[in-house]
Amino acid sequence: MTQGLPMRTTSTLLLLLGLSSVLVLAGCPPFGGDDDDDVVDDDDDDSVADDDDATEPLPIQFSGEVIARSQESGGILSFEEYQARSGLMVVYLLEDPDDIGDVLWKATLDGPGTFQGQLDPNLGALYATVIADCDGNTIIEDVDIRRNYPFNPLFGGIADLTGVTLEIDVPETCRADGGGGDNSPQSTISGPITLMNLQPAPIAVAVADESMEHIGWWRFYEAGTPDYSITTRDWLGMASVIAYHESDGNGLFEPADFTGEATSNPILLGVGDVQGVEILIPSGAPLDFPQPPEDIEMSGTVAYDDYSGGDILVFATAGDTNGQLLAAQTLAAPGAFSLQVPEDFSGMMLWAVYDPEGDGGFDLATDANDLLGPFNTEDDDVQGLSLELENMPTNVNSLGGVVTLGASAGPNDRLVVYLLDNPTPGTLPVGTRYVGNPGATAEYLFTGLDSGSYTIVSFLDLGSDSDGPPSADEPFGTTNQVTLSGGDNVTDNDLTLVAPPQ
Repeated sequence: MTQGLPMRTTSTLLLLLGLSSVLVLAGCPPFGGDDDDDVVDDDDDDSVADDDDATEPLPIQFSGEVIARSQESGGILSFEEYQARSGLMVVYLLEDPDDIGDVLWKATLDGPGTFQGQLDPNLGALYATVIADCDGNTIIEDVDIRRNYPFNPLFGGIADLTGVTLEIDVPETCRADGGGGDNSPQSTISGPITLMNLQPAPIAVAVADESMEHIGWWRFYEAGTPDYSITTRDWLGMASVIAYHESDGNGLFEPADFTGEATSNPILLGVGDVQGVEILIPSGAPLDFPQPPEDIEMSGTVAYDDYSGGDILVFATAGDTNGQLLAAQTLAAPGAFSLQVPEDFSGMMLWAVYDPEGDGGFDLATDANDLLGPFNTEDDDVQGLSLELENMPTNVNSLGGVVTLGASAGPNDRLVVYLLDNPTPGTLPVGTRYVGNPGATAEYLFTGLDSGSYTIVSFLDLGSDSDGPPSADEPFGTTNQVTLSGGDNVTDNDLTLVAPPQ
């Protein structure tokens, strides 16, 4: 594991240094500096305890954890389960959330786990993100998975940044290679690799589309290799040949490394092999290399007629309100919200809850709330959403218990718990709970229920691909009807799943 690799100085850091110089020249002391250097009794003895001369601010500590989840079930993956489906992952700290080529700090991990490092103080707004090399080809590109910290931006002032938890959902299968699979015509592009003021390092050469948004084929070369040769399919039409210099030795080829392109890009395919195409690293101008999809914006308004102070908390989660946290925002009052959420995400929930104390705590059983979803995002921003908070009844009921699976669940399996107010077959549930990658037992709880009779139906959704009743091969169980009224709180409505006969 490579921890805390410092990156090249960014323009913002240079600006901060420049501003510090202006402040000193203007007579304002830097942070931690002497505020009376111009008086007669100034102490210039650096060896005594009461010295009041300028001191450098201490570095701040940055630490946290990455949690990996199954994209199919939402369940937490073990280290071994993650490694079986994905390659290395990288935690980045960025000054521009849209530019992973300009990295302030990063740590490379073999799998889910902790990270830590040191940062300079007074850096301002910082954006944490994690990227998994989903296909394991050691190139950070468009098919890989990126998830941002839900509470971005962080503020890099003088206080330590600890407890930063990043969650990333990884599918069971990713693209296994960089192309092939057909017998269509192909062309070979070759030429020299030229490094400008760079030490030899491993090189990855890739063929991308003309706009350099998607990578199709790649090859890897040892440090010091003078030439390259790469074959691509002619149906691409126009190709851009790009290259990564493995600059920091973390085992990955990334936009944050020194990168370059062929001097004759874009290259027309279908006219035969193309020779003598030089790749120059680094290029004379910055390149926008292929990278994992960015977030889209989900925006709208939250209304609450009975608002009387406090905060409104807005969340986007996976599956249900207990699922993976994708984005969050705190509003000082009802009004407009805007969340940055992953594009092309299936089963997203959008919800808001009233926090009357303004302390970040809430209870969906008692605090006013509203929920939209589940729905699937695409690659366009979503606007005009409306959440209207409604007060919860005072005499609300709740129903919970323990489900015993009676079967082994894999990382892509999930437990589904339906709450029915009518046991007639085909009736839609009034509530649903999901538990991804469950153990031998799992708890469930439904709150805020009206008075009436309820039945619990549960099954093990093998492969997490069901949006209806269980299939014939999935373990299933149900309870008798339970009648609730007047604020009943039933917590022992247990059931056991029964595997179908083989």
